[in-house]
Order: sequence, then structure tokens, then C-alpha cells
Amino acid sequence: MNIFEYNYLIWFLVGLIFFILELSAPGFIVFFFGLGSWIVAVVLGLFKLNLNLNEQIILFILSSVFLLIILRKYLKDIFYGGQSVESSEKKSISENINAIVSKKIKPNEFGEIKFKGTFYKAKSNETIDIGVTVEVINYEKTNNNFLEVKKIKGD
Repeated sequence: MNIFEYNYLIWFLVGLIFFILELSAPGFIVFFFGLGSWIVAVVLGLFKLNLNLNEQIILFILSSVFLLIILRKYLKDIFYGGQSVESSEKKSISENINAIVSKKIKPNEFGEIKFKGTFYKAKSNETIDIGVTVEVINYEKTNNNFLEVKKIKGD
């Protein structure tokens, strides 16, 4: 039995390795190389196309880059959660919105808060420790979307 007769299995395993590597790489790019590998595996295994190595590599590169360009932003929001406040949440910022600090906030430095199950960048004029309940007082729509927060009196 020649292992190279089963090219689709090799591409499947390469894709699996890419998916495992994605767990340690925060950029959400390696994932698409895994998808590209699996596309080659499907073409070779299910469609029984007889592609030489150069054609397999070209198919891998084209499918990986195509999927990366088309799907990265959409899938990143799904898997990692959006870092923007939904329009309904923006409207309600004038109301009292409370959140929990998940990363210490120092004056004029970004920290992080947990609000409705999602983590957001946050800033404050005072130092606020992890676990403290804060009130969202402002939403800044810039390149670095963040929420301005303050300690709730009595905390």
C-alpha cells in the first residue's frame, strides 16, 4: 500500500493540523488554510479528480485565499464576538448600563469590561480593579471603539 495513493487523506490531516494551530494563533488566518486543505481533500477524495501536486497546491492556495478574503470578517465576528456595541445598546447608553470589569482599567489606558456576555474595550479616568461593577457613561465611535465607564458609587 502506497500512502501517496491517498493524497486526500494527507490533505485532510494537513487541514486538521492547521485547525489545531489556529487554537494557538490569535489572528484567525490559519483557519482558512485548514479549510483550503479540506477543499483539496474533498476534490481528491469525493470527486476522484486526478490532480498532480502542482495543481493540488494551486487549488489549496486559491481556495484558502478566496475564503480568507470573503469570509474572515464575517466568521471572526461569529467566533470571537463583535467588538462593537449594537445599535439598540447604543441607544440605551443614556440609561444606566452596568458591566463588570474583566481587565484592570487604569487612567487613560484601555481595560476591558464584560457586558451582555461580550467583552468590550473600556476606558476610565480612574483606576478600576477586576470584578468591580461599573456604569457605561459614553460610547466612542472611533477606530478604537470603546466604552467609557465609571465606578458605581458605593462599590
